[in-house]
Amino acid sequence: MRTGLILRRRQADKASNAINGGSRLAVSRHIVLAIALSLMSAASLSAQPQPPAPPPPSSQPEHPLAAQMRQLLAAGKIADALAASEAQLKASPKDAAVVALYIELRMSIVRQAVAAQKFAQAEALLKAVLAAQPGHASAGKMLKVIDTARAGLDKALADADELLRLERFEQAAALLAQCAGLTPDQPARWKPSWMMAVVGAGDDQYLMHNYEAALPFYAQALELGAGEGPGSENLLWRWAHCYTMNLARSADLPRTTEQWAGIIDEAKDRFNTARADQLGTFLLALGHHNTGSPAKAIPAYRQLLGGNAPAIAPNTPPQQEAVTLRTAATSYVDSLNRSHLLDRRSGAWAMVLPGDQISRKDGRIVVRAPNDLVARRVLEAVKYHAPRLAAYLGGGDADLNWPVDYTVIVQAKPDDKLNDLIVPSYTRIDSQKGTLVRQETVCMQSDALLIGATVPHELTHVLISRLAGYPPVPLAIDEGLAIHAETTARYLMFHRSLTNAGGASLTVAQLLAANRLPPLAQRTRFYAECYNLVAWLMTLGKPAKVIDLARLTATMPATDALLKTYNIADLPTAEKAYRTFLEDQGLVRTR
Repeated sequence: MRTGLILRRRQADKASNAINGGSRLAVSRHIVLAIALSLMSAASLSAQPQPPAPPPPSSQPEHPLAAQMRQLLAAGKIADALAASEAQLKASPKDAAVVALYIELRMSIVRQAVAAQKFAQAEALLKAVLAAQPGHASAGKMLKVIDTARAGLDKALADADELLRLERFEQAAALLAQCAGLTPDQPARWKPSWMMAVVGAGDDQYLMHNYEAALPFYAQALELGAGEGPGSENLLWRWAHCYTMNLARSADLPRTTEQWAGIIDEAKDRFNTARADQLGTFLLALGHHNTGSPAKAIPAYRQLLGGNAPAIAPNTPPQQEAVTLRTAATSYVDSLNRSHLLDRRSGAWAMVLPGDQISRKDGRIVVRAPNDLVARRVLEAVKYHAPRLAAYLGGGDADLNWPVDYTVIVQAKPDDKLNDLIVPSYTRIDSQKGTLVRQETVCMQSDALLIGATVPHELTHVLISRLAGYPPVPLAIDEGLAIHAETTARYLMFHRSLTNAGGASLTVAQLLAANRLPPLAQRTRFYAECYNLVAWLMTLGKPAKVIDLARLTATMPATDALLKTYNIADLPTAEKAYRTFLEDQGLVRTR
């Protein structure tokens, strides 16, 4: 968040999966592996490997091997289909049709193995293809990509460890998943870090009550064995809580009685804590309600809520009463969120040393914090993100040669300003006639997203001002770009607030005209709308073009700057294009 003489910044964009503030560029050379392999595969992925399509009636009869493979694949017997083609190739190595079918089956499975990051399996199949046809170009190229990636495994693992220190858990998890796919026989090299990454990524989402996003990370963690041994109870609870809340938020989706029975059976396998009884009761109520038995759901909801059940008017129809109770029960179960038990900011991190704050300095970056651990970690994060974000926004190293220090103050206790913010941080940038005189960020020691999200968010404000020449940048542009620099957790929370409120409602002109944050109750929606505005602008050009827009606002109204920067005929045309973008994203306007 930006305050001070220059407090005008804005947000937008839904392309955070593509870059997430530029900092994902750090691992792009590794993540490109799966993309490169996929692009080398001419055919698209299919649910199951498929034999060649049946020939048209006028052509020759179907080859016996093709018919056999088709039957085996239809029955889900992929291993048998591979074995059959292997045996046929040994029997008829010169039969061109057999060779073609043998290769086509394996390349189809390779494409799926690559998509699932099972690179060792893909490698074995590619070698088999090259043995059958030594000159197969696609197989040779794909095998070379895998070999190159494996040769760079030590560097990839080191990069993943750096991302873990920077608390960019989702990026680390994606990179470590590829490392695991390249060396499935060497779990000691990647498993502990991968487990830490997926738990951290799940916790980021859980902190923001993004249960649907957290669930697959926690499930992966449990699959890796994180739910075993001492200290695992809280992780099992978080999985169960996400599992239950995810079902509650999709309670109106049609499910059969058998499906609900399976859901409850899966839950019982892991619901082994005291409060899990509450989750189980809630699931039973949801199941009865969803399958058309509100009369059975009502007592279960009331059992869960106890004295917190809302008053229901006499003669209220059971279906209406069940809906009211479900809403109350969902809020109650959401309140059981155990984010406060996460230990990310406990222990040595939480220490507050007596006397003045500890200071660390590197060039123009100064960090003041309650203890040296916090100061070191924050300084490391600023140094890591600064060049990457500058490049992402269209700048370079020269743009980091600030005329004054950039100071980050990490506070143990919030000041009045921090108490009024959803994102627990703010940045003050003061300039006089285009000359920078102060740039300072204030943030909280206890912020669970401080290293991975808050630091790059606030640093983005500093870089936007630098690159734009210190004009009063529109608030929506400033905040929208800053949210792009974060991990995904806060935006998903903002987005949920927006969709729960009926979707986007502000126009382009209204967003560009906003010069202060709305009241606290409306702020999460506003952040989401700012993010979406920038997301739309990202579809029209690179981030550097958004900076061009910000720069132009010093000499003309923001809407005129928008039209000029993106060569749009007039404001109605821009509004129509933005509305179309929102509709494509499922964010239909309410007015």
